[in-house]
Amino acid sequence: MSNNLKSAIEFKVRVIVESCEGGCHAYCPALKGLYACGDTEEEALIKATSAAQEYLSYLIREHEPIPVDIIADGEVESIIPPGLRNTVHHYVKDLLVISN
Repeated sequence: MSNNLKSAIEFKVRVIVESCEGGCHAYCPALKGLYACGDTEEEALIKATSAAQEYLSYLIREHEPIPVDIIADGEVESIIPPGLRNTVHHYVKDLLVISN
């Protein structure tokens, strides 16, 4: 009898959403090359979250190292330039990634 049990791994990933001409774009600094666009901030965030889950699933399947992105208290506020405070939004998303 084979063991086909899958497990879930929880990650916290920082997603940054910025306003741009025609909508918003989002990226995850810890996940190199991950960018997503949307007409709204919410749409860009949803797409980036989904892409981050797929990215991490791929790394797990391929036995690649998982990048580490640590967010300390107050760090998010300090990295937003004053002129961008209304156009840049930071989120810490809890992701659940299924592995086998």
